[in-house]
Amino acid sequence: MKFVFDEHIDRRIARGLQRLQVVDIVLAGQELTGMSDSDLIEWSTQQQRLLVTADVNTLIGFAYERIKAGVHTEGIFVLRHTASIADAVKALELILIGSDTSEWANLIVFIPL
Repeated sequence: MKFVFDEHIDRRIARGLQRLQVVDIVLAGQELTGMSDSDLIEWSTQQQRLLVTADVNTLIGFAYERIKAGVHTEGIFVLRHTASIADAVKALELILIGSDTSEWANLIVFIPL
């Protein structure tokens, strides 16, 4: 399973998941600098990467518009601001271990669930 974490996600969450050694994570703030939210959603879809964000102000608005227009989108996970690092890692681990990328297509899911 492949993820892209936007710049709003604490990098400790990525490190917590990477210990599983079965996950491929791109960190948008480091590897995809200067990309708009809508471009990041498009890039994650083209790369078949699940997008993880904590941006409830703009990114999910673009995602909802895209889905409403019938444009395919990989799954988007929105990290709740009240979630601890451990809770976020555990939720993403469950998603990673217990599902397939295709199951999340065109969904916006707030985590922890």
